[in-house]
Amino acid sequence: MPSFSADPANIADLLQIIRDGYEINLMAGEYKGPFTIEKAIAIRGNGADTVIFTADEPALIVKVPGVRIENLAIARTVGGDKGEVALFAEIGTLPILEQVRLTGIAENVCWSGANWDIPPILDFGEVECDRLVQRSWQLQIGAACEIVSDLTWLHVQPNYLSPGLQNLEIKLNSNNILPGTNLSGFIFLADAESFREIEITAKIKQKSTSNIGGYASREEESDELVYQKFGYRLVGESGINNLIGDVEGKAAIDRYFDFAEKRDRAEELLDKILGQEPHLFYLRRRGKGQEIGEEKWELTIATDRDDIELPDILQERQKTLSLVAVVSQDGYGGLRVLSARLLSADKGKVDAFSIPYRIQLLRDRQHRIGIPPSVISSIAKLPFCGDHLPTEEQLKAWQTFLNIEERLAKERQFCVSFINHNSGADTRKITFEIDADKATIDSSSGTFLKPDNFWQRASKARNEDIQLLEIAADGNGEQIEYRLGNIEEIDREKSLIRIRIDAEIVDKIIEGNYQIPQQGFLSFEAAGDLSQIKRKKKALEELQKGNAQNPYLGEFFFDAAKARPLQRHIKLPPEDLLLPSANDDQIAAVEAVLAADDLVLIQGPPGTGKTTVIAEICYQIALRGGRTLIASQANLAVDNALSRLIHSPVIRALRKGRAERVEEEGLPFLEEQVIGTWLKNTAEDCEKRLSKRKENIDFFRQLLASAEKFASYLKAEETIEQDQKTWQNLQESIEADEREIVSQISEIKAQQTQINSLILDLNFLCKYANIISWEDKEIFNLLERLKKSATNDNYLKEFIANVQMAVNLAKRMGLISPGNREAFGLAAWLRDTIPGWVSEAGRGLAEAKNAIASINETEKAVQIYQQHLTGRQL
Repeated sequence: MPSFSADPANIADLLQIIRDGYEINLMAGEYKGPFTIEKAIAIRGNGADTVIFTADEPALIVKVPGVRIENLAIARTVGGDKGEVALFAEIGTLPILEQVRLTGIAENVCWSGANWDIPPILDFGEVECDRLVQRSWQLQIGAACEIVSDLTWLHVQPNYLSPGLQNLEIKLNSNNILPGTNLSGFIFLADAESFREIEITAKIKQKSTSNIGGYASREEESDELVYQKFGYRLVGESGINNLIGDVEGKAAIDRYFDFAEKRDRAEELLDKILGQEPHLFYLRRRGKGQEIGEEKWELTIATDRDDIELPDILQERQKTLSLVAVVSQDGYGGLRVLSARLLSADKGKVDAFSIPYRIQLLRDRQHRIGIPPSVISSIAKLPFCGDHLPTEEQLKAWQTFLNIEERLAKERQFCVSFINHNSGADTRKITFEIDADKATIDSSSGTFLKPDNFWQRASKARNEDIQLLEIAADGNGEQIEYRLGNIEEIDREKSLIRIRIDAEIVDKIIEGNYQIPQQGFLSFEAAGDLSQIKRKKKALEELQKGNAQNPYLGEFFFDAAKARPLQRHIKLPPEDLLLPSANDDQIAAVEAVLAADDLVLIQGPPGTGKTTVIAEICYQIALRGGRTLIASQANLAVDNALSRLIHSPVIRALRKGRAERVEEEGLPFLEEQVIGTWLKNTAEDCEKRLSKRKENIDFFRQLLASAEKFASYLKAEETIEQDQKTWQNLQESIEADEREIVSQISEIKAQQTQINSLILDLNFLCKYANIISWEDKEIFNLLERLKKSATNDNYLKEFIANVQMAVNLAKRMGLISPGNREAFGLAAWLRDTIPGWVSEAGRGLAEAKNAIASINETEKAVQIYQQHLTGRQL
């Protein structure tokens, strides 16, 4: 089967030119549809990394039978999870789908290799009351089906499942359900032919107050509670000794004399620790094994979950269990455990290098259970643990920078008393008269600032938030602090500070609910800067531990060149752009962002369209069902980007920030206005689309009104087309005749040339016949040339026949012709020979006649004599 490789840039062109029976192999990437398949072809992807998607219409449309689609994902990002059509096939086409992941449903298709394997019961186990807990189970689905449930305490996602190995995510809401309640209900998987039911069970328990690891609950993670069974066997003696020593003490190791005894005891201890229940483990990749395809994994029981109880031994000792094992490429043989240790509880925390699974460990000698392929596939997507953590030197540089930044922030702070203000003149901008001699470094310290230092700090705080401190009216000396506004102007000579009052304070003053005291304190604490620095320090600590959403962050954060290179190819056609005016460089930047896994740096001078690129990125990611955070040190940059977001129902922008600091472009997207803005824009968009559809309807009506004319035009066009074909055939016939005539003329001209040459030779022959050597080869060949040119000439034939007859007569008369002459030479010989011979023969004939006459006379004389003699005798 002929095959072609395709990427997002050329797939549309290939679908136009490809023929029946061909195959298209799609590279990993995002393919923006819709695409229409009108040939009997096979389309094969590169797994889940090959995604054909659209926003709110079918991504693939199949119009012919014989189509096969394999090993890719098809997504309708808007409405797909609600059962909208992602792949539409016309009735009777029945394309074959194999290993296809759908977000949405497929109509009129045939699934290959699909079978049903679903459990009768899905058990949540014990769930605390007033919780929202999510679990995920893998099911083998045999046919496209809808998930139906009327349980109020259950939410199922997605609502539709396509055939193949699929994840079913279920959220259980235990809010207002009493502890001790046993929940039970059914969800139904409805396909075109039948219903299948799965019972959902759970037991509600009292809310726990413990928090072993100090982490908040992580119920929202789905994969961690997939229940799997792993077989294991202990193979490392040092690891066995460590486990026995950790649990029973090092002295206990000497009680067991050989490896088999130690191994059996270690397995008993593991059974004692784990029991027969599955436990939540964090799985990590530690590195390569000794054999090809082998890897080392680390499995650590989770301790950072307040909804998961540790085994009793671990709970009592405040420890976790950690296993290091070798796993083969296909999972055969399960875990070959090299090391088993009891570690401190803080080692059981999740990080970016781990993936959670609920696992029941079973002895391999008894159960012969390997590692499920789905787990191996998931683990393979993780980086090796610790490979991408930042170095101490890299962290030290950042920590030093943050310490300097913190010191500079604190050096900007001040607290100063005011002795008067002009509140009555203007409620929005109030000027305070301050006493610079009483300024301190902050509101809680008695350390005074020199006036020059204070005014320097005040000048640097222009446009920053400032707090107002006043003493509580109840006389207890308590300070009341609240945000007053931001500093607008500093006048050192007059000891004045002008403040733009916060909108909420202004409203309270206008309503008569508040009055600024005549005396008090103005405090600037750079709280925002210090809070930001604190978050940065916390982020560095988490990065050092590997606790990042992207496990590779610790590497490329300090060196952008170490970001992973682009592995996918994404091509955006012009019709899919939010802003069609974007140039090639801007589009290339957007495509790079969509294809990148880690980082994209976009650089350009002012006016080169960076804001346009940001808006286009937001739009394209929204089309793909994602979200984008726009962050900047300048509010204007964020608001400019929002202003470029031409409305589309796909985009729902939200601006975070205070109204007084948001530019005009960003105001419609603030929390208090965003819903109204979106509804307004959506209504306008709907009106535009409706207006466009009305225009189309009017246009179609005009077409229908002119249907008779179009029919006559069509008939005339068909007649013209037939006439055109007739004239075209006639033209082709005339052109063929012309080519034949030209060919004949060429042949005649060539013959004419030959004839002219013969005429010249014949004229020469006639003119110089007396002096020509008739034995010459050229003279001999002349007759052959003449024969070729006058094959059907009767005169030539008669001439040759007469010459031959004359030669034969001459031969009978005893004349021998020369043997090396052709007809012309023989004719010349006859001309030269025959006249002389005839003359001589004439003379001989005359004499012969005389002799004959004499003989006749003699004969007569004899007869007369005989008669006379006879007469005498008588």
